[in-house]
Amino acid sequence: MFMGVDVTHPCPLDNISPSTAAMIGSMNWPTANKYVSRMRLQTHRQEII
Repeated sequence: MFMGVDVTHPCPLDNISPSTAAMIGSMNWPTANKYVSRMRLQTHRQEII
């Protein structure tokens, strides 16, 4: 299984926009050509995956 995660935050001068968390993972082996992904908004500057 291949997995990837990332959290992106708004620019430093932005005090209200949410952070964005995303995750992707492969669903089959050994070809690893089917993936599922999820994206969620989080509280400003929060980094919980």
